[in-house]
Amino acid sequence: MKRVIFFLIYMTSFYSSAQCWSKVSGGYNHTIALRTDGTIWGCGNNSYGQLTNLIPTYQTSTFTLLSNDTNWQSIASGNSSVHAIKTNGTLWAWGQNDYGQLGDGTNSDKYIPTQIGNNSNWIVIESGADHSLALKSDGTLWAWGMNTNGQLGDGTTISRNAPVQIGIATNWVSVSAGHYHSMAIKSDGTLWSWGSNSFGQLGIGSNIAQLTPIQVGNASNWQSISCGDYHSLAIKTNGTLWAVGYNYYGQLGNNTTSNSNLPIQIGTETSWQKTEAGSEFSLGKKTDGSIWAWGSNCCGQLNSTNYQLNSPTRIGFENTWVYINVGFNNSIGIKNDNSLYTWGSNYFGQLGIQSSGNNSSNLNLVNCIALDNENFGKNEFVIFPNPAKNVLNIRYTSNCAIEKISITDLTGKKIVEQFGNNNQIDIQFLQQGIYLLELNYDGGKQIYKFIKE
Repeated sequence: MKRVIFFLIYMTSFYSSAQCWSKVSGGYNHTIALRTDGTIWGCGNNSYGQLTNLIPTYQTSTFTLLSNDTNWQSIASGNSSVHAIKTNGTLWAWGQNDYGQLGDGTNSDKYIPTQIGNNSNWIVIESGADHSLALKSDGTLWAWGMNTNGQLGDGTTISRNAPVQIGIATNWVSVSAGHYHSMAIKSDGTLWSWGSNSFGQLGIGSNIAQLTPIQVGNASNWQSISCGDYHSLAIKTNGTLWAVGYNYYGQLGNNTTSNSNLPIQIGTETSWQKTEAGSEFSLGKKTDGSIWAWGSNCCGQLNSTNYQLNSPTRIGFENTWVYINVGFNNSIGIKNDNSLYTWGSNYFGQLGIQSSGNNSSNLNLVNCIALDNENFGKNEFVIFPNPAKNVLNIRYTSNCAIEKISITDLTGKKIVEQFGNNNQIDIQFLQQGIYLLELNYDGGKQIYKFIKE
């Protein structure tokens, strides 16, 4: 009995301390996250390949490794697409592409990360519903995807399936893409907006759409922005919070439900550091590490028992939050120990908590999956076919002697262990999904990801 108790204490300690998440991005019904080791993971809906080649499993409620690469740096999720930048400055995309939102010059969905062009100077990527904005290191602004409301800012309503430069300015420093509108900040602190403006979300004092960037007021101390479906949030360099646009659910946070086509200050606090605008709700973080939420709470995304909140309301009492993000109706946060928490809508398993179908107003801890990435995907062996249905074959590319073969699921649970037969392993009894094949040999061990059809 004592040994069992010790084991449970040890495992609890291991999982509570082995946190490793660095960034996260919520899509319409999926979530993409980066680990501190540079790997990229995802959970939720996969109808268009937004979780890469996880086929024929169309959704997963557990975070799944999406790529063997360990040099991912930043991520952005659209409705059903994903963009990511590597540490070498290259831009990649996968998922739905009917409006050209991937930017690869086609309108075909992609089920694996596909490089966008050959440039290696991308530094910022932001995705809206079906369009994306990006910045290069030279300060230029680029856009592609759906453009029916002028959200690309190129002066037309023609959708683009490859990046097009917006204007000739070279001093853009921040961008945000909403459902059908966009915003950006220049190095001089001025704020610009374009696209749909049916609820005044552009902040220009009217409800007239704009096909090219137009300056929002005369202020030159804007610091950060976030565009939601039909409302926008912004923070100035003095730490004040501002909001504009649709406010039916109180998502502007000014304690009313009246729309505004001009930016209005939310409260008097001067300690706002980051904001995230969701579909009809908002999330914010202050410099003291606290997080706040307001707007619609249809799915528990505000971590509240109220159906909606018309002004910022604190979530919990902790001051350890360092990163926040939102999906369509779910919220995500990372604490200073690199632990990841999710709450809100979970119909497709986008919370990553090994269940789906039920919303959750609780803050759910998403533990890291144990995986030795230093031994992941080296080339001493080749496994095929992949995906596989009945058997998985192993071919040697070097003079190594395999001592043991084992298969685990993505939570680390060992399912198969085999000795002797080192060329083939029977997998026909496995359920469909992604597994890890570990090869222990005289030179160490290697781990390969494979898909069971």
